[in-house]
This record gives sequence, structure tokens and C-alpha cells, in this order.
Amino acid sequence: MEQGLALLLPLFLGLLQLGRGGPLEVEPPEPEVAVAVGESLQFTCRLACEDGRTASVQWRGLDTSLGAVQSGAGSSVLSVLNASLSAAGPRVCVGSCGDVAFQHIVRLLVFGSPLTSASLWTGSLVLGLLLLVFLTYRLWKRCRPTR
Repeated sequence: MEQGLALLLPLFLGLLQLGRGGPLEVEPPEPEVAVAVGESLQFTCRLACEDGRTASVQWRGLDTSLGAVQSGAGSSVLSVLNASLSAAGPRVCVGSCGDVAFQHIVRLLVFGSPLTSASLWTGSLVLGLLLLVFLTYRLWKRCRPTR
């Protein structure tokens, strides 16, 4: 019984793939891929069936903001354009050769601040101008002649 469970766990984790056909080839091959806010990235997933059948390959995600997906015979390309913090999360490539299914999970990590250097520079400029106005007013109040 324990041996059966030991074989099922890798199957559910996508580490063990049953059936005919090569494993899914995913680029980039890392299980976690990091991208900065605002950058773009492409994931490619391919599957070749050994028995000459046409492989079906598709990217899936847990939400509707998966990205742009283009699928063809035996391959699927997922493009994440202008990554935002909400784009982070798992992406699953699902492929099949006939009745045999394969899957590969890639976790997309998005890092960085949504604030750009231009917005920080603008904020600093506004604070600097307010400080200058305040100090000028205080100086004018002290130096004006009394009547």
C-alpha cells in the first residue's frame, strides 16, 4: 500500500509521466521564473508523440490573466507582456498524446516596485518645492518691515 502511494505522489506532482511520448519540453526549464514588473517573458512548451500522433499542447493558469497563448500542433507559446504583480502565480502546460496526458508546472514570480524612478523623482520634486515655498514665506515674514 505504501509503495502505491509512493508512486502516486510523483505522478500528481508531475515528476512521473506515464504513457508513450516524450516528456514535455518547457523553456525556460526552471520550475520558478522571476521577472521584473513591466518586463515581458515567453514560455514555450513542446511535446512529441512517439507513435506519430499529433500532440495537443495548451497553457493553463488559475486565473483569466494568463497572458497571450498561441498553440499549434505539438507546441504552445505563452507570452506574458508588461508583467504586473497580479501576473504572479503558477502556469501549467498540459499536453496529450491520444489518451495519455502530461503536465509541467512553472511558477511565475514578479518582483519590483510598481513605482518607477520617474514617479519617485516627481514626488521628490513636489516635496522640495513645498519646502522651498514654506521657508521663503517664513523668511519673508521675519524680514518684512514693521509699520
